[in-house]
Amino acid sequence: MSFRVLAFSFRMGDTTVGKTVKETVEILCEELHPLHIPLHTTESLKRNAKEFENVWNFPHVVGCLDGKYIRIVCPADSGAMFFNYKKYFSFVLQGLVDANSKFRETKRWRHVCGLRLVHFHGLKKNNFSRT
Repeated sequence: MSFRVLAFSFRMGDTTVGKTVKETVEILCEELHPLHIPLHTTESLKRNAKEFENVWNFPHVVGCLDGKYIRIVCPADSGAMFFNYKKYFSFVLQGLVDANSKFRETKRWRHVCGLRLVHFHGLKKNNFSRT
């Protein structure tokens, strides 16, 4: 369902619906993330490593990491910032799971010119250069 359809359904402007959805998602993430995806501690990492060894017979593993390119429409005035090496606009959604396939961490990354990934929150630069 698009913002335009929501705006028409609730007799609101497109921009109002967009801002409302954004604020709602931000508040939900801020409030629910600590409850359902808590920060890692030394004890939790040791417990994860033990579970991976018991369940999957992989010693010294604390999580499995994978990512997915999410195709998007090119944002206005972004140039090549969201354009990836697969020749379409996207951002990368990355997740870390424990031995029981429960998400322990999620990140959204923006692909920049096929060379580096920039974290959305605070735009922390990370040197993930392609080789």
